[in-house]
Amino acid sequence: MGINTKGKKVALISVYNKTGIVEFAKALVEMKEWFILSSGGTAKTLMAAGIPVTDVAKLVGGEAILGHRVVTLSREVHAGLLARKIPEDDMEMAKLGLPYIDMVVCDFYPMKDIIAKPGATIDSVVEMTDIGGPTMVRSAAKGGRIVICDAADRQWVLDELKANDGHLTPEHLQWMRAKAEITVANYCLDSARFHSQGKFDGIIGQEKAVCKYGENPYMTPAAFFTTGSDDPLAIDKFQLVQGTDPSFINYTDIERLLQTITHIAAGFDLNFGKVPKIGVGVKHGNPCGAGYGDNPVDVIKNMVMGDHLAIFGGFVMFNFELTADLVEILLTTNMPDWQNAASGWRNCAQHHS
Repeated sequence: MGINTKGKKVALISVYNKTGIVEFAKALVEMKEWFILSSGGTAKTLMAAGIPVTDVAKLVGGEAILGHRVVTLSREVHAGLLARKIPEDDMEMAKLGLPYIDMVVCDFYPMKDIIAKPGATIDSVVEMTDIGGPTMVRSAAKGGRIVICDAADRQWVLDELKANDGHLTPEHLQWMRAKAEITVANYCLDSARFHSQGKFDGIIGQEKAVCKYGENPYMTPAAFFTTGSDDPLAIDKFQLVQGTDPSFINYTDIERLLQTITHIAAGFDLNFGKVPKIGVGVKHGNPCGAGYGDNPVDVIKNMVMGDHLAIFGGFVMFNFELTADLVEILLTTNMPDWQNAASGWRNCAQHHS
């Protein structure tokens, strides 16, 4: 047991999805300061690509055991990840003949995909539940190592290493520690949902934006979080094309508009097999005007005149594209001439999805 890392930093690479991993490992090797450890299929993939790699089996003293259920779950790996850069740990690691592991690149078995399959069983889900990966990622996070559990982070890590003499800033390392923890938490939550048949649940999100304040100016600033939904109508998919950043009330207005207009559309689709052009306006979360029909001009005018006072300063949403001419109708309907001239384009709708 024991390996000679030739004084280089050690990266342990073990991924289920091999897409892009050869290119990443090659970029590390080209930096001349990284020694690659890998396991199982990942090691074979890298070796086949001509990348110098040492199988983690040489570190842990044996091949994978128990049908590949135990590979990186060893004290040698976790000592390398958890050892501190202090004299006492340096001496003990040297006595044990173990290297520090400076980077972990790891994703997990696709348990969520297995859960989503029709006919998923406890046995099929348990078999694809990763233990070694999440454990290794958490050890790397606790040890303050570079930990990459999302393929989307590989390139910026390479860029930072090249630009900063092989190092990441403490801020980057702390962000990676947090991301590792939330990734593992999300993975475990999926498992808990399945095995409890929904009796255990939770919400995990990532901050998308911070508002200037809460519902009112004297309140603690509100924050908008995304759960990473694939829903194309999720609010985090909206793009601000003009105007100031949305406030807490703006976000709640958008949410109410989405719920209202999609319910109306679903009703038309269910009962008539066709969805007309629809426009809805809200003010502080309360719908105050709506219109539907085949003519977008009529839809806009009917919506504005639903409650022509409440709609002032409100939010509107349509299921059709707004042209410059339609925006002009929206801004001028029921408005005195002197207000029309003053409003112009600065009051143009803020969001486009």
